[in-house]
Amino acid sequence: MFEPGFIDDSYACRTGKGTHKCLYRLKSFIRKVTRNYTRPAYYLQGDILSFFNSINHDILLNLLTEKVKSPDLISILERIITLESIYNPIKRGQLSLFDKIPRHKSLFYAPHNQGLPIGNLTSQFFANVYLNKLDQYVKHHLRIRYYIRYVDDFIILENDPEVLENYRSKISDFLQTNLRLKLHPKKQIIRPIESGIDFLGYFIKPRYTLVHRRVVSRFKSRLKEFRDDLSKDNIDWDYIIAVINAYYAHFLHADSYNLRVHLWRKHFGDLRYFLFPLNNFSYFEKKRSILNSSPPPRTLF
Repeated sequence: MFEPGFIDDSYACRTGKGTHKCLYRLKSFIRKVTRNYTRPAYYLQGDILSFFNSINHDILLNLLTEKVKSPDLISILERIITLESIYNPIKRGQLSLFDKIPRHKSLFYAPHNQGLPIGNLTSQFFANVYLNKLDQYVKHHLRIRYYIRYVDDFIILENDPEVLENYRSKISDFLQTNLRLKLHPKKQIIRPIESGIDFLGYFIKPRYTLVHRRVVSRFKSRLKEFRDDLSKDNIDWDYIIAVINAYYAHFLHADSYNLRVHLWRKHFGDLRYFLFPLNNFSYFEKKRSILNSSPPPRTLF
């Protein structure tokens, strides 16, 4: 019902519009705007302040009723959107961590008639409906050619930084006037593309793409957890291999061969006794013949 009305360059929570599809689309835009890297260009990157906590229920329902004509379906959507999830919630985990959540990130402090729980799949879909209003304004009113959006993070490419500054001002005004949203004051960037773009867990330069440091750091932390678990009984190797291969699948979309080899040699430690890399360090399988053995002395490594 809604998909035909979305622009091609809106990504996340859409079939065939995932993280890596978005990455390659941005890289193709970079090639085009720089004319195969032969001319300078700039990018505007914007992020919406506390996006999910700032979604206005009335505006969202009005956008939904433009397409949905079934009273029963509208009733269900209204119940989902207006559900007061802050009352009688079931809290799990280390409860003291709830106190560390910034107020503007928590539904417990959101104004009445505002905010969606970020974990709900419906919220992810509603985000696309809500920001489609911005997409249409950008594409059909401002007529911006190189625009891409992943949830509430958007990028615009241009050859003139002053044009981008003008776009930023107009988009900021549009968001406040029509959607009651604000651009994050510390996450509005206009820079040369040559300096690199931090987006979707990658650092994208005109001629190459790197895995972002924070992703690598998180992966090293997971490897340490798995190494520490080697002394325990009933190790879930399927889970460990799934996590490792998920990270390596992410790495494969960057220029990362040296990184993948370095991690294997320097950070897998005793895990190397149980796993082996395949297809030029693209993914891993377990060594079935020695899975029930104890790891060798660390001096072997």
